[in-house]
Amino acid sequence: MASPRSNPHGCCGVEVSCCSGAAVNETLTATITNLANCPCADGAEIELKIEPIVPTWSGRGPFGSCGREIGLTLICDGNECEHFKLDYEFSDACIGAGQIPAPESCSCDPLNLEFRLGPTGGCCNHPTPDDQFAITITE
Repeated sequence: MASPRSNPHGCCGVEVSCCSGAAVNETLTATITNLANCPCADGAEIELKIEPIVPTWSGRGPFGSCGREIGLTLICDGNECEHFKLDYEFSDACIGAGQIPAPESCSCDPLNLEFRLGPTGGCCNHPTPDDQFAITITE
C-alpha cells in the first residue's frame, strides 16, 4: 500500500511505495495516444491531482473529440513501479468502469507510466471493435 509523506509546503512531491526513493508530483498529466482505430481521442490530456489521504491521483476530462468524458484514478498498490494501477470510467458508460492492473512500461524518476486499453466496443466512435489507445502518465 502507498504510504505518503507529503512535504508540508507542497513543493517537492509525495513519496509512495511504488516509487521508493523518488518523490511523485502532486499533479500529473495523463495523455491519450491512438494505437488503433481511436483517432478521436489522440492527444487528449487530463490533469490528475493528488488526493493525499489515500493517496491517489484523479481527474476527469474530455476523451478527445469522441463526445464523452473519461475519468481516471492512478493508484499505488505495492512496492514496485509495476504495482501502479489505473481505474477508468466513461461518462456515458460506453464500456463499464474498470481497472488496468499494471502499466505496460514504467519508470519513477521522472514518473512515466504507460497503460493500454482496448478494445472498448464503441468509445472511440469507430465502426470496428478493435480500437486501442495508450494512456501515458507523466509529471
